[in-house]
Order: sequence, then C-alpha cells, then structure tokens
Amino acid sequence: MLGHTNLGTPSDDPDQQSGMFEPEPPFERIEPILGALDRAMREFETDAPLPAPDELAAMTREEQARMIRSALGGDSVVRRVVESQRAVDAFALHLRDEHDREVPTQFIAIHRLPDHAAHARDSSNGASISARARYVLVARMEERSAP
Repeated sequence: MLGHTNLGTPSDDPDQQSGMFEPEPPFERIEPILGALDRAMREFETDAPLPAPDELAAMTREEQARMIRSALGGDSVVRRVVESQRAVDAFALHLRDEHDREVPTQFIAIHRLPDHAAHARDSSNGASISARARYVLVARMEERSAP
C-alpha cells in the first residue's frame, strides 16, 4: 500500500474524482518516477507542425497516428513524457476501498503540489507551519455498467 486518499473533491467530470493523497513509506519507491513525469509534462512544448482539426478529421486514424508520431517522435521531452508514463504504468496502481475491495479505474495520477502549496497555516494563530510534501490523487473511474 502506497497511501490513503479521500477522493471526495467534486469535478466537472462525474467519472473523475480527486482528493488529497497521504503517502505511506513504500511510496518512496514511486515518488521519483512521478516527479520525473511531472517535470517532463511541465517542459512539454513542441514546435512540430500539426495539422488543423479539420485536416486531422479528414485523415484515417492510422494516418493521424503516423503523422503525430512523426511530428513528435524527435522531441526529447515527448520521449521523456512517454518513458516516464510507462514507468509509472509499470507499477499498476489501483485503488482499494475501506473494505479492501478494488475500485475499478481507467487511470490513476498522483501529483505533488508545488512547495508553496505544501505549507499549512495554524488555524489558532495564523502562523505558517512547514509541512512535508503534499500530493493530490486524480482517478478516472471505470464506466459503470447499466443495472
């Protein structure tokens, strides 16, 4: 077990939930990989020429995939994003409820909050409290099948 979350934060997307994530010590194994993915995503920019949406719509899915791979394939940041995501996926993260039953999800992402957001305030006197790193977990839930 890597940690606990409350997944109670409302979202515009009813199939997506988020909540604060409280890591347990085994989380230390995956945190550097999540950090690498976050850094690569923040650096992601491309000058690759991509077609307009109407041009993409006129292409087959195979043509779209080939063109996008060609346009982005030489970008080292894109490669780092893909490699980091594969490393995270290799951990096969999953959620369990309070009864230790698996909660079906399409994906799970854990994001470290920026350091300035990781400091809490003492409600009794308003003083800043230095806190350990804080994380948010976002999960896209599996579509529920009709009863």
